[in-house]
Amino acid sequence: MVEVLDPQEGEVICDPCCGSGGFLIKAFEYVRAKIENEIHLAKERIKKDYYNADYEKLTEKKREAIDETVNDLFHKLNAELDINNSKSRIRALSFDCIFWYRR
Repeated sequence: MVEVLDPQEGEVICDPCCGSGGFLIKAFEYVRAKIENEIHLAKERIKKDYYNADYEKLTEKKREAIDETVNDLFHKLNAELDINNSKSRIRALSFDCIFWYRR
């Protein structure tokens, strides 16, 4: 059912008939997997862009600078997955997009 719904990041998901919360859990996992995949693809693009054929021809100092840049970019991407980061995409999903209603 979650795949049919295809929830997107930033959309609010509410289950007014919430019993065990299974639908909300699956919806969360579905959107989280999309976010994680986007982060993975972004890292792969960064590696492709910075670690190209010319990288090995650079001086050690320039390679170190590139390594530092890549590490900084990866750190920022990893922060998007950190639930303890108040601005992370995963935290927004967890706290702002998943709701259940119980009477």
